[in-house]
Amino acid sequence: MKKSFGKHSNFLTKKLPLLSAILLCILYLPLKAQDSSYSSYVKQHKEKIIIGGDNSFTFFDKAFYQNQVFFVSESHGYEKPQELDFEIFKQINKKTGLRIYLAEIDFSQAYYLNKYLTTGNEELLQSIYQYWYNQQLQWGCKAGFDKWKKLYAYNQTLPAGKKIRVLGLDGAQDLNMNVQLLLELLQTAEDQPVKKSFDSLTTYSKMKLANKNEKKMFISYARRLDSTMLSNTTLFKKLLKANYYSVQFIIHNIASKEVREKKIIDNFTSLYFQYKLGNEKMYGFWGRFHAMQDSVNNSMPFAGLLKKSQLPMRNKIVTIPIFCLESSSMLPTSFLPPMAQQKGTVYSKSGMVNDDSFIYQVAGISVFKSLIEKNSCYIFKLNAANSPYKKGLYLLESSSKMDKSFEWIGNKKLATTDYFQYAIIVSNSDWAGPYGDNKAEKSL
Repeated sequence: MKKSFGKHSNFLTKKLPLLSAILLCILYLPLKAQDSSYSSYVKQHKEKIIIGGDNSFTFFDKAFYQNQVFFVSESHGYEKPQELDFEIFKQINKKTGLRIYLAEIDFSQAYYLNKYLTTGNEELLQSIYQYWYNQQLQWGCKAGFDKWKKLYAYNQTLPAGKKIRVLGLDGAQDLNMNVQLLLELLQTAEDQPVKKSFDSLTTYSKMKLANKNEKKMFISYARRLDSTMLSNTTLFKKLLKANYYSVQFIIHNIASKEVREKKIIDNFTSLYFQYKLGNEKMYGFWGRFHAMQDSVNNSMPFAGLLKKSQLPMRNKIVTIPIFCLESSSMLPTSFLPPMAQQKGTVYSKSGMVNDDSFIYQVAGISVFKSLIEKNSCYIFKLNAANSPYKKGLYLLESSSKMDKSFEWIGNKKLATTDYFQYAIIVSNSDWAGPYGDNKAEKSL
Protein backbone atom coordinates (compact mmCIF):
# COMPACT_ATOMS: atom_id res chain seq x y z
CA MET A 1 0.00 0.00 0.00
CA LYS A 2 2.74 2.46 1.01
CA LYS A 3 4.84 1.49 -2.01
CA SER A 4 1.92 2.06 -4.40
CA PHE A 5 1.17 5.48 -2.85
CA GLY A 6 4.86 6.36 -3.12
CA LYS A 7 4.86 5.66 -6.85
CA HIS A 8 1.80 7.86 -7.39
CA SER A 9 3.26 10.56 -5.16
CA ASN A 10 6.50 10.54 -7.13
CA PHE A 11 4.57 10.75 -10.41
CA LEU A 12 2.48 13.71 -9.16
CA THR A 13 5.57 15.51 -7.91
CA LYS A 14 7.25 15.23 -11.30
CA LYS A 15 4.18 16.01 -13.36
CA LEU A 16 2.57 18.68 -11.12
CA PRO A 17 4.14 21.69 -12.92
CA LEU A 18 2.94 20.35 -16.27
CA LEU A 19 -0.56 19.59 -14.93
CA SER A 20 -0.75 23.05 -13.37
CA ALA A 21 0.23 24.67 -16.65
CA ILE A 22 -2.40 22.66 -18.54
CA LEU A 23 -5.05 23.58 -15.96
CA LEU A 24 -4.16 27.28 -16.15
CA CYS A 25 -4.39 27.15 -19.94
CA ILE A 26 -7.82 25.54 -19.75
CA LEU A 27 -9.01 28.25 -17.37
CA TYR A 28 -7.21 31.16 -19.03
CA LEU A 29 -7.95 30.57 -22.70
CA PRO A 30 -11.71 31.25 -22.46
CA LEU A 31 -10.97 34.45 -20.51
CA LYS A 32 -8.36 35.49 -23.06
CA ALA A 33 -10.79 34.80 -25.89
CA GLN A 34 -13.45 36.81 -24.06
CA ASP A 35 -11.09 39.74 -23.47
CA SER A 36 -10.04 39.52 -27.09
CA SER A 37 -13.63 39.93 -28.29
CA TYR A 38 -14.04 43.01 -26.08
CA SER A 39 -10.69 44.43 -27.14
CA SER A 40 -11.47 43.94 -30.83
CA TYR A 41 -14.84 45.68 -30.40
CA VAL A 42 -13.67 48.73 -28.45
CA LYS A 43 -10.77 49.34 -30.84
CA GLN A 44 -13.35 49.96 -33.54
CA HIS A 45 -15.64 52.11 -31.39
CA LYS A 46 -13.41 54.70 -29.75
CA GLU A 47 -12.96 58.42 -30.24
CA LYS A 48 -10.52 60.78 -28.56
CA ILE A 49 -11.80 63.80 -26.62
CA ILE A 50 -9.57 66.85 -26.45
CA ILE A 51 -10.30 69.02 -23.42
CA GLY A 52 -10.84 72.53 -24.73
CA GLY A 53 -10.49 71.31 -28.30
CA ASP A 54 -12.83 71.14 -31.28
CA ASN A 55 -14.42 67.74 -30.65
CA SER A 56 -16.76 66.19 -33.20
CA PHE A 57 -18.30 63.49 -30.96
CA THR A 58 -19.11 61.40 -34.03
CA PHE A 59 -20.60 58.64 -31.87
CA PHE A 60 -23.35 61.05 -30.83
CA ASP A 61 -25.62 60.19 -33.73
CA LYS A 62 -29.24 61.05 -34.49
CA ALA A 63 -30.51 58.35 -32.12
CA PHE A 64 -28.35 59.75 -29.32
CA TYR A 65 -29.73 63.27 -29.65
CA GLN A 66 -33.30 61.95 -29.68
CA ASN A 67 -32.93 61.11 -25.99
CA GLN A 68 -34.48 63.51 -23.50
CA VAL A 69 -32.32 62.92 -20.41
CA PHE A 70 -28.53 62.75 -20.75
CA PHE A 71 -26.49 61.57 -17.75
CA VAL A 72 -22.73 61.85 -17.41
CA SER A 73 -21.40 60.27 -14.21
CA GLU A 74 -18.15 60.05 -12.29
CA SER A 75 -16.39 58.91 -9.16
CA HIS A 76 -16.00 62.21 -7.31
CA GLY A 77 -12.63 63.83 -6.70
CA TYR A 78 -10.97 63.83 -10.15
CA GLU A 79 -10.18 66.88 -12.29
CA LYS A 80 -10.82 65.56 -15.81
CA PRO A 81 -14.49 64.54 -15.28
CA GLN A 82 -15.30 68.12 -14.28
CA GLU A 83 -13.77 69.33 -17.55
CA LEU A 84 -15.58 66.62 -19.52
CA ASP A 85 -18.86 67.70 -17.94
CA PHE A 86 -18.45 71.13 -19.52
CA GLU A 87 -17.37 69.72 -22.90
CA ILE A 88 -20.31 67.30 -23.21
CA PHE A 89 -22.94 69.73 -21.92
CA LYS A 90 -21.71 72.32 -24.42
CA GLN A 91 -21.84 69.78 -27.27
CA ILE A 92 -25.42 68.70 -26.55
CA ASN A 93 -26.49 72.31 -26.00
CA LYS A 94 -25.14 73.31 -29.41
CA LYS A 95 -26.83 70.38 -31.16
CA THR A 96 -30.22 70.43 -29.43
CA GLY A 97 -30.61 73.70 -27.52
CA LEU A 98 -30.59 71.76 -24.24
CA ARG A 99 -30.58 74.17 -21.31
CA ILE A 100 -31.80 72.26 -18.24
CA TYR A 101 -28.93 71.12 -15.99
CA LEU A 102 -30.02 68.51 -13.41
CA ALA A 103 -27.68 68.93 -10.46
CA GLU A 104 -26.72 66.77 -7.48
CA ILE A 105 -27.49 69.71 -5.18
CA ASP A 106 -30.51 70.97 -3.27
CA PHE A 107 -33.16 73.50 -4.28
CA SER A 108 -31.56 76.44 -2.44
CA GLN A 109 -28.09 75.80 -3.85
CA ALA A 110 -29.61 75.62 -7.33
CA TYR A 111 -31.47 78.90 -6.72
CA TYR A 112 -28.24 80.77 -5.93
CA LEU A 113 -26.35 78.96 -8.68
CA ASN A 114 -28.93 80.21 -11.18
CA LYS A 115 -28.50 83.69 -9.76
CA TYR A 116 -24.75 83.40 -10.31
CA LEU A 117 -25.26 82.24 -13.91
CA THR A 118 -27.40 85.32 -14.49
CA THR A 119 -25.47 87.99 -12.59
CA GLY A 120 -21.90 86.70 -12.45
CA ASN A 121 -21.82 87.54 -8.73
CA GLU A 122 -19.05 85.15 -7.70
CA GLU A 123 -19.88 85.44 -4.00
CA LEU A 124 -22.95 83.27 -4.68
CA LEU A 125 -20.80 80.54 -6.18
CA GLN A 126 -18.23 80.87 -3.39
CA SER A 127 -20.86 80.34 -0.68
CA ILE A 128 -21.91 77.03 -2.24
CA TYR A 129 -18.36 75.71 -2.61
CA GLN A 130 -17.29 76.93 0.83
CA TYR A 131 -20.04 74.81 2.40
CA TRP A 132 -18.93 71.68 0.56
CA TYR A 133 -15.30 72.35 1.43
CA ASN A 134 -16.15 72.89 5.11
CA GLN A 135 -18.11 69.64 5.15
CA GLN A 136 -15.13 67.79 3.62
CA LEU A 137 -17.23 66.76 0.64
CA GLN A 138 -15.54 65.93 -2.66
CA TRP A 139 -17.82 68.45 -4.40
CA GLY A 140 -15.79 71.13 -2.58
CA CYS A 141 -13.15 71.16 -5.29
CA LYS A 142 -11.47 73.86 -7.35
CA ALA A 143 -12.05 71.96 -10.61
CA GLY A 144 -15.81 72.11 -10.03
CA PHE A 145 -15.67 75.80 -9.09
CA ASP A 146 -13.70 76.60 -12.25
CA LYS A 147 -16.16 74.58 -14.35
CA TRP A 148 -19.08 76.75 -13.22
CA LYS A 149 -17.08 79.85 -14.10
CA LYS A 150 -16.73 78.44 -17.62
CA LEU A 151 -20.45 77.64 -17.71
CA TYR A 152 -21.19 81.22 -16.67
CA ALA A 153 -19.04 82.57 -19.51
CA TYR A 154 -20.67 80.15 -21.95
CA ASN A 155 -24.13 81.14 -20.68
CA GLN A 156 -23.43 84.75 -21.65
CA THR A 157 -23.12 83.65 -25.29
CA LEU A 158 -26.59 82.08 -25.33
CA PRO A 159 -29.61 84.07 -26.54
CA ALA A 160 -32.44 85.09 -24.21
CA GLY A 161 -34.78 82.17 -23.62
CA LYS A 162 -31.94 79.72 -24.21
CA LYS A 163 -29.98 80.35 -21.01
CA ILE A 164 -28.86 77.51 -18.71
CA ARG A 165 -31.25 76.69 -15.88
CA VAL A 166 -30.12 74.51 -12.97
CA LEU A 167 -32.59 72.23 -11.17
CA GLY A 168 -31.44 71.02 -7.73
CA LEU A 169 -32.81 67.52 -7.23
CA ASP A 170 -31.09 66.37 -4.06
CA GLY A 171 -32.48 66.44 -0.55
CA ALA A 172 -31.68 69.42 1.69
CA GLN A 173 -27.90 69.84 2.07
CA ASP A 174 -26.89 73.26 3.36
CA LEU A 175 -29.52 73.97 6.04
CA ASN A 176 -28.27 77.51 6.63
CA MET A 177 -28.64 78.32 2.95
CA ASN A 178 -32.15 76.84 3.02
CA VAL A 179 -33.08 79.13 5.92
CA GLN A 180 -31.55 82.12 4.12
CA LEU A 181 -33.60 81.48 0.98
CA LEU A 182 -36.81 80.88 2.93
CA LEU A 183 -36.43 84.26 4.64
CA GLU A 184 -35.86 85.92 1.26
CA LEU A 185 -38.96 84.31 -0.23
CA LEU A 186 -41.09 85.22 2.78
CA GLN A 187 -40.25 88.92 2.52
CA THR A 188 -42.95 89.23 -0.15
CA ALA A 189 -45.61 87.83 2.18
CA GLU A 190 -47.74 90.74 3.33
CA ASP A 191 -50.01 88.80 5.63
CA GLN A 192 -48.87 88.85 9.27
CA PRO A 193 -50.36 85.44 10.20
CA VAL A 194 -48.19 83.87 7.51
CA LYS A 195 -45.08 85.59 8.77
CA LYS A 196 -45.93 84.47 12.30
CA SER A 197 -46.03 80.82 11.12
CA PHE A 198 -42.40 81.23 10.08
CA ASP A 199 -41.24 83.30 13.07
CA SER A 200 -38.78 80.66 14.25
CA LEU A 201 -36.81 80.92 11.00
CA THR A 202 -35.26 84.15 12.26
CA THR A 203 -34.00 82.30 15.33
CA TYR A 204 -32.58 79.46 13.24
CA SER A 205 -30.94 81.94 10.88
CA LYS A 206 -28.73 83.04 13.78
CA MET A 207 -27.51 79.49 14.40
CA LYS A 208 -24.79 77.62 12.52
CA LEU A 209 -27.01 74.52 12.40
CA ALA A 210 -23.80 72.53 12.63
CA ASN A 211 -24.20 70.25 15.64
CA LYS A 212 -26.65 67.37 15.92
CA ASN A 213 -28.94 69.04 18.45
CA GLU A 214 -29.39 72.20 16.38
CA LYS A 215 -30.05 70.17 13.24
CA LYS A 216 -32.50 67.92 15.07
CA MET A 217 -34.42 70.92 16.46
CA PHE A 218 -34.60 72.59 13.06
CA ILE A 219 -35.72 69.44 11.23
CA SER A 220 -38.44 68.83 13.85
CA TYR A 221 -39.63 72.40 13.34
CA ALA A 222 -39.64 71.88 9.54
CA ARG A 223 -41.71 68.73 9.93
CA ARG A 224 -44.35 70.55 11.97
CA LEU A 225 -44.39 73.37 9.46
CA ASP A 226 -44.58 70.92 6.53
CA SER A 227 -47.59 69.24 8.11
CA THR A 228 -49.28 72.61 8.70
CA MET A 229 -48.73 73.70 5.11
CA LEU A 230 -50.02 70.43 3.68
CA SER A 231 -53.12 70.67 5.86
CA ASN A 232 -53.80 74.26 4.80
CA THR A 233 -52.69 74.24 1.17
CA THR A 234 -55.35 76.63 -0.13
CA LEU A 235 -54.67 79.20 2.56
CA PHE A 236 -50.89 79.15 2.17
CA LYS A 237 -51.14 79.33 -1.63
CA LYS A 238 -53.32 82.40 -1.29
CA LEU A 239 -51.00 84.08 1.18
CA LEU A 240 -47.63 83.16 -0.35
CA LYS A 241 -48.79 83.59 -3.94
CA ALA A 242 -45.99 82.94 -6.48
CA ASN A 243 -43.55 81.83 -3.78
CA TYR A 244 -45.78 79.10 -2.34
CA TYR A 245 -44.28 76.28 -4.40
CA SER A 246 -40.65 77.17 -3.62
CA VAL A 247 -41.31 77.60 0.12
CA GLN A 248 -43.27 74.37 0.36
CA PHE A 249 -40.68 72.47 -1.71
CA ILE A 250 -37.81 73.58 0.55
CA ILE A 251 -39.68 72.86 3.79
CA HIS A 252 -40.83 69.46 2.54
CA ASN A 253 -37.27 68.44 1.60
CA ILE A 254 -35.90 69.45 4.99
CA ALA A 255 -38.71 67.46 6.65
CA SER A 256 -38.54 64.40 4.39
CA LYS A 257 -37.71 60.99 5.85
CA GLU A 258 -37.40 59.32 2.45
CA VAL A 259 -34.19 57.57 1.41
CA ARG A 260 -31.99 59.64 -0.88
CA GLU A 261 -32.80 58.12 -4.30
CA LYS A 262 -36.53 58.33 -3.57
CA LYS A 263 -36.14 62.00 -2.63
CA ILE A 264 -34.30 62.66 -5.89
CA ILE A 265 -36.91 61.05 -8.15
CA ASP A 266 -39.74 62.70 -6.20
CA ASN A 267 -38.05 66.09 -6.56
CA PHE A 268 -37.47 65.53 -10.26
CA THR A 269 -41.11 64.60 -10.81
CA SER A 270 -42.36 67.61 -8.84
CA LEU A 271 -40.11 70.10 -10.65
CA TYR A 272 -40.85 68.55 -14.05
CA PHE A 273 -44.58 69.16 -13.67
CA GLN A 274 -44.30 72.46 -11.78
CA TYR A 275 -42.12 74.03 -14.47
CA LYS A 276 -44.02 72.33 -17.31
CA LEU A 277 -40.86 70.92 -18.87
CA GLY A 278 -42.70 68.66 -21.32
CA ASN A 279 -40.28 67.53 -24.04
CA GLU A 280 -37.48 69.79 -22.79
CA LYS A 281 -34.11 68.05 -22.97
CA MET A 282 -32.22 67.69 -19.69
CA TYR A 283 -28.62 66.96 -18.74
CA GLY A 284 -27.16 65.81 -15.43
CA PHE A 285 -23.65 65.31 -14.04
CA TRP A 286 -23.87 62.87 -11.12
CA GLY A 287 -21.97 60.38 -9.01
CA ARG A 288 -21.70 57.11 -10.93
CA PHE A 289 -24.26 55.16 -8.89
CA HIS A 290 -27.08 57.70 -9.34
CA ALA A 291 -26.86 57.51 -13.16
CA MET A 292 -27.12 53.71 -13.46
CA GLN A 293 -30.34 52.67 -15.18
CA ASP A 294 -31.06 49.60 -13.07
CA SER A 295 -30.32 48.13 -9.65
CA VAL A 296 -26.84 47.93 -8.16
CA ASN A 297 -26.44 45.78 -5.04
CA ASN A 298 -30.25 45.44 -5.02
CA SER A 299 -30.67 49.23 -4.71
CA MET A 300 -32.34 51.26 -7.45
CA PRO A 301 -30.53 54.51 -8.41
CA PHE A 302 -32.19 57.72 -9.59
CA ALA A 303 -31.78 56.91 -13.31
CA GLY A 304 -33.20 53.43 -12.72
CA LEU A 305 -36.21 54.85 -10.89
CA LEU A 306 -36.70 57.32 -13.74
CA LYS A 307 -36.53 54.52 -16.30
CA LYS A 308 -39.13 52.47 -14.40
CA SER A 309 -41.44 55.45 -13.81
CA GLN A 310 -44.47 56.43 -15.83
CA LEU A 311 -42.91 59.74 -16.83
CA PRO A 312 -42.87 60.43 -20.60
CA MET A 313 -39.05 60.40 -20.88
CA ARG A 314 -38.61 56.99 -19.22
CA ASN A 315 -37.47 55.36 -22.49
CA LYS A 316 -35.37 58.32 -23.62
CA ILE A 317 -32.44 58.15 -21.18
CA VAL A 318 -28.74 57.76 -22.01
CA THR A 319 -25.90 57.33 -19.50
CA ILE A 320 -22.17 57.92 -19.97
CA PRO A 321 -20.01 56.95 -16.96
CA ILE A 322 -16.40 58.15 -16.68
CA PHE A 323 -13.70 55.72 -15.51
CA CYS A 324 -10.28 56.90 -14.33
CA LEU A 325 -7.05 54.93 -14.73
CA GLU A 326 -3.70 55.73 -13.11
CA SER A 327 -5.14 58.98 -11.77
CA SER A 328 -5.21 60.95 -8.53
CA SER A 329 -8.38 61.58 -6.53
CA MET A 330 -9.20 64.15 -3.86
CA LEU A 331 -10.18 62.17 -0.76
CA PRO A 332 -11.15 63.55 2.69
CA THR A 333 -8.05 62.94 4.80
CA SER A 334 -10.06 61.89 7.86
CA PHE A 335 -11.65 59.03 5.88
CA LEU A 336 -8.31 57.45 4.98
CA PRO A 337 -6.25 54.96 6.99
CA PRO A 338 -3.38 56.66 8.87
CA MET A 339 -0.65 55.42 6.51
CA ALA A 340 -2.45 56.98 3.52
CA GLN A 341 -3.15 60.37 5.10
CA GLN A 342 -1.35 63.58 4.18
CA LYS A 343 -1.14 65.00 7.69
CA GLY A 344 -2.50 68.46 8.42
CA THR A 345 -4.75 68.54 5.36
CA VAL A 346 -8.50 68.50 4.78
CA TYR A 347 -8.08 66.42 1.62
CA SER A 348 -5.34 64.03 0.56
CA LYS A 349 -4.20 63.38 -3.00
CA SER A 350 -4.44 59.66 -3.61
CA GLY A 351 -4.47 57.02 -6.34
CA MET A 352 -6.10 54.48 -4.05
CA VAL A 353 -9.56 54.47 -5.61
CA ASN A 354 -8.86 54.42 -9.34
CA ASP A 355 -11.00 52.00 -11.31
CA ASP A 356 -7.90 49.85 -11.79
CA SER A 357 -6.44 50.33 -8.30
CA PHE A 358 -5.26 47.85 -5.69
CA ILE A 359 -8.33 48.78 -3.63
CA TYR A 360 -10.79 47.59 -6.24
CA GLN A 361 -11.14 46.61 -9.86
CA VAL A 362 -13.96 47.35 -12.30
CA ALA A 363 -14.61 44.17 -14.25
CA GLY A 364 -13.18 44.41 -17.76
CA ILE A 365 -11.36 47.70 -17.23
CA SER A 366 -7.99 46.17 -18.17
CA VAL A 367 -9.12 45.88 -21.81
CA PHE A 368 -8.77 49.65 -22.19
CA LYS A 369 -5.28 50.07 -20.75
CA SER A 370 -3.42 49.28 -23.94
CA LEU A 371 -5.86 51.25 -26.11
CA ILE A 372 -5.33 54.73 -24.72
CA GLU A 373 -2.17 56.74 -24.22
CA LYS A 374 -1.19 58.62 -21.08
CA ASN A 375 -2.90 61.90 -20.23
CA SER A 376 -5.82 61.25 -22.57
CA CYS A 377 -9.61 60.84 -22.64
CA TYR A 378 -11.52 58.52 -24.96
CA ILE A 379 -15.21 57.87 -25.42
CA PHE A 380 -16.40 54.39 -26.36
CA LYS A 381 -19.77 53.49 -27.85
CA LEU A 382 -20.93 50.30 -26.12
CA ASN A 383 -24.29 49.64 -27.78
CA ALA A 384 -23.34 49.32 -31.45
CA ALA A 385 -24.27 46.22 -33.46
CA ASN A 386 -22.63 42.99 -32.26
CA SER A 387 -21.36 44.65 -29.08
CA PRO A 388 -20.18 42.13 -26.45
CA TYR A 389 -21.44 44.62 -23.83
CA LYS A 390 -24.98 43.57 -24.71
CA LYS A 391 -24.23 40.39 -22.77
CA GLY A 392 -22.76 40.19 -19.30
CA LEU A 393 -21.92 43.02 -16.91
CA TYR A 394 -18.38 44.08 -17.83
CA LEU A 395 -17.66 47.67 -16.65
CA LEU A 396 -20.74 47.58 -14.40
CA GLU A 397 -19.63 45.14 -11.74
CA SER A 398 -16.57 45.56 -9.56
CA SER A 399 -14.69 43.70 -6.85
CA SER A 400 -12.53 44.70 -3.92
CA LYS A 401 -9.99 42.91 -1.78
CA MET A 402 -10.12 45.53 0.97
CA ASP A 403 -13.48 47.28 1.14
CA LYS A 404 -16.85 45.64 0.45
CA SER A 405 -18.45 49.05 -0.17
CA PHE A 406 -16.54 49.19 -3.47
CA GLU A 407 -18.12 45.97 -4.73
CA TRP A 408 -20.90 46.33 -7.26
CA ILE A 409 -23.24 43.52 -8.27
CA GLY A 410 -25.78 44.09 -11.02
CA ASN A 411 -28.96 42.40 -12.15
CA LYS A 412 -27.77 39.15 -13.76
CA LYS A 413 -30.77 39.16 -16.09
CA LEU A 414 -29.47 42.35 -17.71
CA ALA A 415 -26.35 43.49 -19.54
CA THR A 416 -24.01 46.47 -19.32
CA THR A 417 -25.89 48.36 -22.04
CA ASP A 418 -29.08 48.18 -19.96
CA TYR A 419 -27.22 50.31 -17.39
CA PHE A 420 -25.26 52.66 -19.66
CA GLN A 421 -24.63 53.00 -23.38
CA TYR A 422 -21.28 54.79 -23.61
CA ALA A 423 -18.16 54.94 -21.45
CA ILE A 424 -15.36 57.47 -21.14
CA ILE A 425 -11.94 56.27 -20.07
CA VAL A 426 -9.57 58.84 -18.61
CA SER A 427 -5.86 58.24 -18.17
CA ASN A 428 -3.69 60.15 -15.68
CA SER A 429 -6.18 62.70 -14.40
CA ASP A 430 -4.97 65.03 -11.67
CA TRP A 431 -7.03 65.36 -8.48
CA ALA A 432 -9.86 67.91 -8.51
CA GLY A 433 -7.95 70.07 -6.01
CA PRO A 434 -9.49 71.53 -2.82
CA TYR A 435 -11.52 74.72 -3.10
CA GLY A 436 -9.94 76.07 0.12
CA ASP A 437 -6.38 76.26 1.44
CA ASN A 438 -6.48 72.58 2.51
CA LYS A 439 -5.22 73.26 6.02
CA ALA A 440 -6.97 70.98 8.47
CA GLU A 441 -7.20 73.49 11.31
CA LYS A 442 -9.32 75.79 9.13
CA SER A 443 -11.66 73.11 7.75
CA LEU A 444 -14.41 73.30 10.35
